Amino acid sequence: MARKTVIINPKAQIAPNGSIQGANNILYQDFDAVDCLYNSLAEYFTTGKVSGTSHLGKIIQKDFDVIEKQLAKGQPDLRHIKDLMDITGKVQEYRDNKKATDKDFIEYLLRKNLFEWQKSVFDDYAKKIDLICGRRSGKSYAIADLMLKHCNDGYDNIEIDGRIVKKPRSAVYIGLTLQKAANNVWQLLKDEIARCKIPTLKIDNSAYRIDFANGAFIELAGNSTKAEREKIRGKDSSMFVIDEAQSHQGLGYLITSIIQPIVKGRNGVMVLSGTGPITAGGVWEQIINDETWSKHTATMEDNPTIPEGALQDVLTENGWDENNITYRREYLGQIVYDTNRLIVPNRSYYTLSDIKDRKFDACIIGMDYGYSDYNAFVPMIRDSLSKKWYVVDTVRKNHLSSNEIVNEFMALSKKIEDEWKIPKNKQYAVADTSHQQITRDIYNKGFYNISNAIKTNESQQLQDLATSCSLGDINIVKGSDVDRACDIASWKWDEERQCVIYECDDSFNHSAGISDILDALKYANTLSYQV
Repeated sequence: MARKTVIINPKAQIAPNGSIQGANNILYQDFDAVDCLYNSLAEYFTTGKVSGTSHLGKIIQKDFDVIEKQLAKGQPDLRHIKDLMDITGKVQEYRDNKKATDKDFIEYLLRKNLFEWQKSVFDDYAKKIDLICGRRSGKSYAIADLMLKHCNDGYDNIEIDGRIVKKPRSAVYIGLTLQKAANNVWQLLKDEIARCKIPTLKIDNSAYRIDFANGAFIELAGNSTKAEREKIRGKDSSMFVIDEAQSHQGLGYLITSIIQPIVKGRNGVMVLSGTGPITAGGVWEQIINDETWSKHTATMEDNPTIPEGALQDVLTENGWDENNITYRREYLGQIVYDTNRLIVPNRSYYTLSDIKDRKFDACIIGMDYGYSDYNAFVPMIRDSLSKKWYVVDTVRKNHLSSNEIVNEFMALSKKIEDEWKIPKNKQYAVADTSHQQITRDIYNKGFYNISNAIKTNESQQLQDLATSCSLGDINIVKGSDVDRACDIASWKWDEERQCVIYECDDSFNHSAGISDILDALKYANTLSYQV
């Protein structure tokens, strides 16, 4: 059967087959006897004639010619008039019902009220879509209609074990919490369903799930805990939408370990949306820069319902100027980083040529064990005169055995001795406490100045590290692995209050791949006060 086509014309017209074409009507290309009857009647009521050449159309034209003659003679048959009234009502009822259950007409109604930028999202059939949007740009509306459009198609044909299986479509909307998800789109979804007269079987306001008459469904979910993330793993859905992507905990794990395998099996769609990333280096930034994702951007100014001068009002109400980071990111949809969230925002830099002729009297190697994750060794050496420390190397390797980790450490110690003339007895190491046997093995290899890292009061240790880097007590090479880690390492962010929480954002830092370097540098700095 040919796909039905939505006709969008400024004026209603009568097609050769007798069906109506117009802004609010549909051309049904497949023949249906009842369709033909009602379309012919509708044409007659509109134009006074039936242009169709079918036998049914000719019969209808002949019958109404008789009625016309009766009316001209002043001898109308009241039964004919009553029949006309009954038929008129049935015509209207039938066509209204037809419209309400027609996929193309529902899609037309969903798209009809969208802004121009929202229509570009609605018309996007990519499998990976990201939306970078400022506040009040209309992002939630675009997402709601995109999910409804997806479910409006009903079913996907999926190949399983060489067989084609029909599976109902579904969309899962994931917010920071389940309640925030509901606050963002639940009422909007219900309003759009009512406006477009989309047939549903059940709308569950407690479970936040909508079951449609065609077998598809939409449900909401949260991502505030590991348990909530694991719950998503069991959802065999064809579309996942992650909103407020810039603030999600465990975003990388949620995408790669949970959602991607499901989407791949369903040949489904993944949509991420939010404002720009708060800091550099996270998963959200990686997605934004990934050319395999289809990208859409919008600001408050792209919403035609926002009154003129609204942006200026935002600046005035908050006491901001146009360069304010929050204003640019949250309202203009720009990618600007919030340095207030960085753990080490200010650093002192040096070049190797600056220190090549200096003498150094001590070395500290900060160590973070990883096994399957990266093992990180960060050595820093102390100028014998200024007593300032210089990070001179970074060793990062993963998938090492215990013996390989020990050997890498001993090789680094030998390198420090050879290049910077610091003997082993003036070298110190401080190690993560997660694998004590490795620390003992290093000790048994003859490196006696090794100790366990202090794991308490982490926030204060990180603030001390920030102070050391800012004052020049620790100096690094610009563009190095350590510098990159400092560009990314972040405190936690309170989304509700829009403020920094001075606790290390372990999830974000780990997903960005820099937590090992940060920990090793932190351990080394803490030990430097004792050496």
